[in-house]
Amino acid sequence: GDLTGAAPAAPDTTPARPRRFGMVGEWALKVAAGLVLLFLFAPIFVIVAFSFNKPQGKFNLRWHQFSWDAWTDPFRYPELTKAMGNSLEIAALSTVVAVILGSFVAIALVRQRFVGRGALDTFLVLPLTAAEVVMGASLLTLFLDLGWNRGFGTIVIAHIGFELSFVALT
Repeated sequence: GDLTGAAPAAPDTTPARPRRFGMVGEWALKVAAGLVLLFLFAPIFVIVAFSFNKPQGKFNLRWHQFSWDAWTDPFRYPELTKAMGNSLEIAALSTVVAVILGSFVAIALVRQRFVGRGALDTFLVLPLTAAEVVMGASLLTLFLDLGWNRGFGTIVIAHIGFELSFVALT
């Protein structure tokens, strides 16, 4: 018997949740998820595979011969090296600015009640729900309408706009 004098725990009367699909459904879901991931990663696999190809001419569309050329001298093309440097600089700068501004927005949303809070919530969700191509095209149109020169500054502003929502809502 129970020496503590406590009443015995009541039996769990919660009805068991019925399994709708069973093992076949779980297997089918896993296969479908795997196929979706394979579809999403297929372009990356193709790019990696073709990085070992020795193209004939300007385009790398057909397999010709195995080669280590792209991997032994990855900085052979100065234009690509400069583009990668610009990308890393834009990523670092926009991330720092978005983290700072997004943190301020998040703190304001959590701690303060103010007029227009619902509108701000909507504007924060818009970049998350709109396609990136649509956001990029609309920002380009805005920059052109304002007469701004397209370049490093407008790219950083656009990236901050994309990142700000993620930071503020997370």
